[in-house]
Amino acid sequence: MVEGVVKGKICIGCKEFKLFKDFNPNRGFLQPRCKICSSLYTRENQMKLVVAWEPTILEIYEEFRCQCCGVKLKWYLSGDGSDAVHFDHRVGDEPINKPANFIKTTTPTDEKIALFESCDFGMVCRRCNKLLGPPEGRKERWIQQGEYINRGPI
Repeated sequence: MVEGVVKGKICIGCKEFKLFKDFNPNRGFLQPRCKICSSLYTRENQMKLVVAWEPTILEIYEEFRCQCCGVKLKWYLSGDGSDAVHFDHRVGDEPINKPANFIKTTTPTDEKIALFESCDFGMVCRRCNKLLGPPEGRKERWIQQGEYINRGPI
């Protein structure tokens, strides 16, 4: 090794010379974008996919509204995300495990739209999503909670 030689390369995103440590590895090589530009590039592409899915989601659900409590929802995350769309796993064995990640990483082709629709996700707000809890044992839990509430004041 030659002393004084700095090991690095130019990022194709910001066009700056960066040290090798500033790049993520990719199959034995370094990614062409530095970590900062790669993160920005990923977010930009994810947002494009979210926007591309919006008309499809509106066609499936008709409006951005919680199917449990009726509160109006926003398609894009805003603030703390409390008014953002959340997808509820009604059954628990849907072929799509994380619908939000699916939307951010998948182009809405006819095949992918059909797959999403087959999952029959509920559209809910964050509060209702947390209240519903996991789909496994949900009905039994709600029956027990209803019995508890119907007992009256303590």
